Amino acid sequence: MKSRKFKGVKVELEINVGKLTTTLDNLMDMKTGDVIESGVELSDKVAVILDGNTIAKGILIDKNGYFSVEVTDVLE
Repeated sequence: MKSRKFKGVKVELEINVGKLTTTLDNLMDMKTGDVIESGVELSDKVAVILDGNTIAKGILIDKNGYFSVEVTDVLE
């Protein structure tokens, strides 16, 4: 049974889409309107992180105009 003791406590989650590598030249030449390609496909799973620990994985979806995560795996 899940404990309800801390039910109302708010926590901050981080959604990690991925990392990419670029050159310093690209950063120095960056301007408004440039697009940074991540190399991550929309169907790739993203990590849901709590306090530095991955607690779940999911896929990015659009919900009412906001990026959201549909949870596909809850990690123990």
